[in-house]
Order: sequence, then C-alpha cells, then structure tokens
Amino acid sequence: NNRFLKLLNKTRISISNDDTRHYLNGVFIHITEAHGRNFLTGVATDSHRLSSSSLEIDDQGSILRPFILPRKTVFQLCTLLTETNDSLIMQTSENKVKFVIGNIKLISKVIDGKFPDYKKVVPTNNDKSLIVSSRDFINSIERVTSVSIDRKEGVKLAISKENIQLSVNSAN
Repeated sequence: NNRFLKLLNKTRISISNDDTRHYLNGVFIHITEAHGRNFLTGVATDSHRLSSSSLEIDDQGSILRPFILPRKTVFQLCTLLTETNDSLIMQTSENKVKFVIGNIKLISKVIDGKFPDYKKVVPTNNDKSLIVSSRDFINSIERVTSVSIDRKEGVKLAISKENIQLSVNSAN
C-alpha cells in the first residue's frame, strides 16, 4: 500500500494534460526486470518531463499485463491509500483494473493506447555525474524563479567544473 502510494506520487507529477495524445494522460504500470529481480514500475510523461518509479515485487507479479492508469484514477487512488494502512490488491483484465483496499473496491477503465518506449529517451552510457547540496540547489532554483511569472519558462543550467549558473529568461 505505502510503496504503491510512493510510486504514484513520484510519477503523477509528469502526467500529460494533452488530449490529442490520450495515451500520455495517465501512469503506465508494468513489470520490469533488472539484475534478476522483478519490479512494478510506473512511468508518466508529458513529453517535456519523464517520471519513473519502481518497487520490488516477487515473481508472481510477472503475469501482470501492462496498462495505463488514467489521471483521475491515479489521484483517487492516492487519496484512498493516504487514508488507510490496509493492504492493496490489484487485478487487471483486458480493459479494466480493480483495486481492493480493505472493504473499498475501485474499478477503472484503463487508457486504450500504446505508451511510448520511454527507455529510448533515457541515456544509458552517461559517465558524468554531478553532486550538489539539495538544499542549496532548491534555494537557488527558488531564487531565480522568483522573477518569473510563468512557471513554464523553465530554469537554464550552465554547468562547469567549478559551479552551476542558474538563470530564467522572463519576458517580463
């Protein structure tokens, strides 16, 4: 229950609102495998951002068919999971998914469509890493975004060996 809630919370921030690509309007739930271990993985993207989160499961989960959980169901499920410590049971069919939490049943249609192959956009052979203080990084982002009215403008990072320069180019 708690682990699935974390998975949804970490991925739902990237769910798309674009109705022309309806298959991006949810979280893609599927089984992944790494180092001989199975994971329940959730992925969401709005084509600008991509969020992914996984939780380790036993071998029984490998029979789960992949599905796209709609945005509204994701948010309802997060609310339900926040309010209880009961265990979560998930069952899938061709076009529906059923969640049982204690005596609550939530049944939802899944999004009809094919989620894009997100693994192609994630670099695999990057040998560079950057380690910064998360507090300093967040404070710097907040400082430069304070001049931006539109949160969609984004923050530009210029990274060198000695420092990171953050900037916002605001039309205002």
